[in-house]
Amino acid sequence: MFVESTDYRNLVLFLYTYSGYIYKNYNDLFQIKKKEKEEFIPTGTCIPFSRKLFITAYGKIFPCERIGHKYSLGNITDNSINLDYEDIKNKYNSFYKKVKHQCKFCYLYRTCPTCIFNINSQENNNSYCTDFTNERSFKKYLSEQMSFLENHSFKYKYIMNNILVK
Repeated sequence: MFVESTDYRNLVLFLYTYSGYIYKNYNDLFQIKKKEKEEFIPTGTCIPFSRKLFITAYGKIFPCERIGHKYSLGNITDNSINLDYEDIKNKYNSFYKKVKHQCKFCYLYRTCPTCIFNINSQENNNSYCTDFTNERSFKKYLSEQMSFLENHSFKYKYIMNNILVK
């Protein structure tokens, strides 16, 4: 049950992202040198069709169940599936463009919890991510995680051996 607490979930995510001892697949294990700052997609938004799909009773297609109905990717009818990949690409790119200026300076870019569809004012150019983390705040976050590890060191082995992050 301890794994369900917020502190432990944060620690698991921290270890998974920053320890350097977690590999997503066998190819990562054999990668010799990691880039200084790897390329990333701004925000914690899922890439369309990569993780899951949500279809409403009315046939609207969404990347997940957590976003508003105005962000439909397409629809399903009795006779066809209607997806405009160019339109989907353009929508995502325009949303990313609005927050990219923040994301490239955010220290939490590797573990961003924010979906672009949940950022306020997505319809205008004044989008602001409330999870933006500057250097000072990130250092505080690192310090908190290390202190938590120091005070709960007996759980480190359990987390590393038994917790799978998906």
